[in-house]
Amino acid sequence: MEELRFNPRKEIEEDIRENNLQDLLIKSAVLHGHFCIGLSLGVRAALYATKKLNSITENVQGVGQHLTKRLIAIVETNTCFADGVQMVAGTTLGNGGLIYRDTGKHVLTLIDRNTSKAVRVSLKVDPHTIIKTANDPEFLKLFEKIMIKREKATREELNRFRDLMNKASFELLQPRDEELFDAKELTVEYLNTQEVSTKWKKCEGCGEMTLESKGVIKEEKFYCADCAGSEVWTLNVKTPIRVKLDDILKIKR
Repeated sequence: MEELRFNPRKEIEEDIRENNLQDLLIKSAVLHGHFCIGLSLGVRAALYATKKLNSITENVQGVGQHLTKRLIAIVETNTCFADGVQMVAGTTLGNGGLIYRDTGKHVLTLIDRNTSKAVRVSLKVDPHTIIKTANDPEFLKLFEKIMIKREKATREELNRFRDLMNKASFELLQPRDEELFDAKELTVEYLNTQEVSTKWKKCEGCGEMTLESKGVIKEEKFYCADCAGSEVWTLNVKTPIRVKLDDILKIKR
């Protein structure tokens, strides 16, 4: 426990060194909530990119006034894939290590800030075509009904689909990296990763603590974006949109 307090990612880093895909997938499912093909792809892409960069050391280094985040990940889909990347690479929304581009591609660009080197890993095949379970007629029928058409399924169908998806997820750990992905080594000349101040201030409208850097000054008073009636970037299921809070929630104030 003491070792984990010093480095909470110790076990994950050991799994990376040992190429232990199964344990990495299980740990990622703790974050994601279930096993699926997309999660497996994220785990595999992150491990492949990490090995290519040879950046297995802990992502967040140092204690004191500043934390140095070594790795930055750019993901181009906000599906299950992104959670596998966050868990394995340690690049999360909260620690400032995750950049999201809405292209709809299963692509990861992993950047080592210490060396300015990067690896872009992109999915080059439909994974359903290379794993046995995903070509099972029963799986295909349930996948079409539940995932494509979004039709209502019985409890028995959902349980069976979960079992088959679990099996497919672990099967996807077997193919070689090169069968699934293309990898390109890059050099980053410029990366804008300006840190956001974590100083808080109380909104004069709702009284909620707000990052000072995100607030709005009106008539010499400090307001959060919502009380100021400002639009903010919001990820609405799968598409980022710029909206006011009142456009998506009706709150009694």
